[in-house]
Amino acid sequence: MYIDSQPFKPTGNQTNSVKKLHSLRNNFIHFLPKSFLLDVSGMPSLVKDCLAIISFLAFESNNMRTIWNEEISEEYVRNLIDGISQEAVSIENVFAAQ
Repeated sequence: MYIDSQPFKPTGNQTNSVKKLHSLRNNFIHFLPKSFLLDVSGMPSLVKDCLAIISFLAFESNNMRTIWNEEISEEYVRNLIDGISQEAVSIENVFAAQ
């Protein structure tokens, strides 16, 4: 950590979204034979919450100073996050229209 590092302070549903993502990850990684039903209608919100956290950690926390290089630039990562966020909004709109 650097002297001007910023701590992450979750807002809204971010804490719940990370917990849900962690639970989903554990169910896939530590798979046990069972029936499994996944409601995907809430996934766009979960993705947007997690992207906001990723964006904060990458660009606002002041902890990622040395990660950027010619292969992985800050602009490239910003564009990835923006693109995924736009897709999540599009999918969210599809669910809202149903």
